[in-house]
Amino acid sequence: MTTKKYTTLASVKKLYQQEQTAANKKLKSINKTLSKNQKKLAAAKEAVGKLSGAAQKKTEKLITNLTKSIATNKKQVKSAKTAVTKAKAKTKNYKHSREASKVYKDQILTKMKKSKYWGERAYIMPKYPWASTSYVFIRTNDEQPTFSSNLTSNPTEKGGTVAGSAETQPTTVAVQGVLGGDGGNSHLNGLKTQAKRLERWEKNHTPLEWHGEYTMMSTNISDFSPDYSHEIGTGGENIINLSITLQDVEYADSNKKAKAKSTKNTGTKATTKSTSTKSKKKYVIAKKGTTYWSVHVKTGVSLATIEKKNKYSATKIPIGAKIYY
Repeated sequence: MTTKKYTTLASVKKLYQQEQTAANKKLKSINKTLSKNQKKLAAAKEAVGKLSGAAQKKTEKLITNLTKSIATNKKQVKSAKTAVTKAKAKTKNYKHSREASKVYKDQILTKMKKSKYWGERAYIMPKYPWASTSYVFIRTNDEQPTFSSNLTSNPTEKGGTVAGSAETQPTTVAVQGVLGGDGGNSHLNGLKTQAKRLERWEKNHTPLEWHGEYTMMSTNISDFSPDYSHEIGTGGENIINLSITLQDVEYADSNKKAKAKSTKNTGTKATTKSTSTKSKKKYVIAKKGTTYWSVHVKTGVSLATIEKKNKYSATKIPIGAKIYY
């Protein structure tokens, strides 16, 4: 996917339409090559019985090569059809693409910066928003972060530290705050809509960003408690008291599959591919409580070797990561 920035949903839609057009064009080209090779094969089979000697051997070789090429072409057609189907789906759902979410995020920030609450109140929004209204301003009364680690009770290697066998817990921030509280300018129905939005994000485990006294660029709402009993505050202003617990989320890097280089096969010559084999790297999948020390105990490989082969901090090994040894 291109890294070009798209500023409107129309430009995002155009991007996916172009990708769909390219996929259709590729499928058409492969089908054309397949049809051409099939006609050549039919003609060669018809002619081979009428030939003899060197001409016959040459035609038989051509038949063999064309048969292989057609088999390859059919696989390419199948792959191209899959690509077309995916491209159509992307075009249909372009409003929920990552590119579209960037457009929505720009729209949200533009809208928020025009608000009188900008710079005065904390705000929370989806990491990948699908609507220009996906944000909530909160007047915070208190933000209480919690940083904690679980230290191992197992023996530590002589001369070492507990860092390699400690598990850092996700950072949490407990927020006490208010929706509204702006005199008669806060409409109760609008405040309830915002509260329902927060509730939906909590239930759906939506990846979020929190910008307050503390900034959390990848977080989830682990607990949300609105208090509708104080809808009418002192002085007749509309408010909804709430408490939110935010939990930091870390995602392990996904290993992308290497793209195989495509080979062009016209059917005139047989092509061969050379393959190289690589020794498989040994690893374990990190679970809750996994540390470099626990991998050392399990595998017998030295702690120093394990730490050298992995990029993660000893105190921040994300769940699902591959720990090599």
